[in-house]
Amino acid sequence: MAVSVTKFSKANFWDDQEHTIVKAIWGLYEFITKTGENKGSQNGLVLTLKTNDDTHTDFWSYGDREGYHFIPSDDGKFLDDIGTRTEISDQAGAGRLLQSCIEAGFPVTDMDEMDIGFLNGLVFIGKSISAPTDDNPDRTVRVVDTIVALPKGEKGVEDEVETTAITLVEGAIKAAENKEIAKKDLLASASKSLRNNPDRRKITTLLTDDTWLGDSDLWTYADGVIS
Repeated sequence: MAVSVTKFSKANFWDDQEHTIVKAIWGLYEFITKTGENKGSQNGLVLTLKTNDDTHTDFWSYGDREGYHFIPSDDGKFLDDIGTRTEISDQAGAGRLLQSCIEAGFPVTDMDEMDIGFLNGLVFIGKSISAPTDDNPDRTVRVVDTIVALPKGEKGVEDEVETTAITLVEGAIKAAENKEIAKKDLLASASKSLRNNPDRRKITTLLTDDTWLGDSDLWTYADGVIS
């Protein structure tokens, strides 16, 4: 079948693509401008996403880069208000993203301010919207266009398995002396956590899958070693 020369796919990795939120936390990210300038570590909403079978991490600012008003909890589940503001700006990227979830039909009653993990398992179609500022008239923000499946749906259950597997790998790397662990030692490291987990077989399958380990951009996997 010949490739069309009159119809074209979008190069944009966000718009019109189906995304699954594997893990959502409040935390730090490296803020790099479009010109390549590194503004250093700043606070934001950090999402681990699966898009077209590719797992990647992306970030949304909540409008308080220096941490004057909010700081993430130690476990990254909630924002602690330490200043005079108690709400995220509706112009900040994180605010726009959460608003778009509500507008797309995410139940407000399921949105837990004490655990941003309520987003884990959400499957949606993304879009970009214009959000100009005085400093950046061309600014756009990535938001949710259409919800495909809520976290409590079947897809959400499967993504909870992946969330657990990712957490175990990251924990094993962090605990390792040289910040690296052999694949053959990964199950031993995770065995205690998996002992009473009803999904331990599914999680074990991921932890022993070379393709799954190699496809993630959350760590490096080469020659049987994860770092």
